[in-house]
Amino acid sequence: MNKYLMALTIAVLLICVGLSGCNETSNLEAKLLGSWKIDVIEDDFSVTLTYTFYDNGSVLVHGERVNGEEISLTKWSTYSLTSEQLCITTEGTTQCGTYEFSNNDERLTILYEGVSEPQILTRVP
Repeated sequence: MNKYLMALTIAVLLICVGLSGCNETSNLEAKLLGSWKIDVIEDDFSVTLTYTFYDNGSVLVHGERVNGEEISLTKWSTYSLTSEQLCITTEGTTQCGTYEFSNNDERLTILYEGVSEPQILTRVP
């Protein structure tokens, strides 16, 4: 009886630990869902990019040039999220980075691997 009780206790603990890990990822994903905006400013142009994250693992990236020549860019991509990294895959190329939510989850800072400056996105109301 003690062996059965011990095995049942271990099984319940493993299930609880497993579910708590999934819950953390789903909470993080809930923070990520929706639209985020970043203004990219270079010497001779600026572009506003909007990332819209959906719960099916897809992300729509839309860009519009703010000054100079009018351009519009729309790309469907996919994303994956763990407690440590956000990865976005576009046309077979995956870019991963660490991320942090701040300012009451209204600000998302992503530092992609191999890039020195972080991207700072703000939630679109």
